[in-house]
Amino acid sequence: MLRLPSIFQLAAFLSVIISCAHAFSLDTSRSAKHVRAIHQQDCRTRHNSMVSQRLNSRIVLNAAENEQQEEDDGWGDSVSTTATSSSDRISKSQELANLQNDMAMKQQNKSTQSSPSTDTSESKERDLFIPIFTLVSVIGFSGLYGYEMLRLYSKGELYLPWN
Repeated sequence: MLRLPSIFQLAAFLSVIISCAHAFSLDTSRSAKHVRAIHQQDCRTRHNSMVSQRLNSRIVLNAAENEQQEEDDGWGDSVSTTATSSSDRISKSQELANLQNDMAMKQQNKSTQSSPSTDTSESKERDLFIPIFTLVSVIGFSGLYGYEMLRLYSKGELYLPWN
């Protein structure tokens, strides 16, 4: 005799299929967004480092050119004072370059820290879905198990090891 499954058995079967499909599904839209964001950050850091290197090289070259092209300004300064002032200029230009590098690094750190915050807001959304789905599934399966136990007990077909 062919017996048709009950509505609860069909509901249980469908919930198992849906949960398995959800567990093994690939969310390509979020992963593609994440890959794009990482690529953009990498491009920004490369661009910023290239800009800061160019700026540093220009500052050092300008300082070296100024040192070579120093002319008498007509104020009667001795050669030793102009030599110390050119070394001061070079040290100041190097200090400026170092400060600009530090600022570029801080900006890069801030941009990398700000971009994961948007990703965490998306992950929080998904993290709330998982416990809710789990709770509903556990309650559903417990209800189905209790229903089947009561149904078998009412027919006298429930097997218990102590009876």
